[in-house]
Amino acid sequence: MMPGTAVAQQKGNQAQRAENMQATTALRSRLEATQVRIEKAQSTRKITRARTTALNRQVMQTRQSMARLSKQQGFVSAAELASYSRTLGTIDTELDRRGVARSYGNDMLPPTHQGRH
Repeated sequence: MMPGTAVAQQKGNQAQRAENMQATTALRSRLEATQVRIEKAQSTRKITRARTTALNRQVMQTRQSMARLSKQQGFVSAAELASYSRTLGTIDTELDRRGVARSYGNDMLPPTHQGRH
């Protein structure tokens, strides 16, 4: 292998690791947001206590699986992240159907003005 190729692969691997870490961090944030939505749904009686327990269990299992894989492998693969994202997507869809509002992190932004300035 040529030295330039080895350097390019190393940089590629560093970029991939950085991207993977960003995706993992984003998914952890999404786990937190989903858990808050579940609690909100239960407190507003949009889901039952039993359903709250089941959804919280899915979130907890996802969080534990991510932690275990991260410890074992040193990272969580893109395929695993995608699987976890689908799990959260299913939960989000259920909460959406039940009318539980999402927080997109932009709640405190001023309204944008439409039209000419």
